[in-house]
Amino acid sequence: MARTDFLRARPNDVARFVSVIEDEIARVSAEESRAALSRAVDAQWAARVWSDAWSRVRFTSDRMRQPIATFARDAYETGAIRERVDESTLFDAS
Repeated sequence: MARTDFLRARPNDVARFVSVIEDEIARVSAEESRAALSRAVDAQWAARVWSDAWSRVRFTSDRMRQPIATFARDAYETGAIRERVDESTLFDAS
């Protein structure tokens, strides 16, 4: 996520950042990520808890446009936000 003015002011930096994230997603292993998360939160959970939780994790660079747009509409309709979101402004056109 980035502010529109940042995207416009620094498109090359944003493109490089996205490229690095996509490379990391392609490289990362579930075990390596689980270990890093465990260290970061100082977690000592049972193997079955990790296994169950990790089975639901998916690394992706997919922008998930439709689910995010649906979330924005639902947030407005349930009163979680006061103004309707203009879905055309949620994502960069590139």
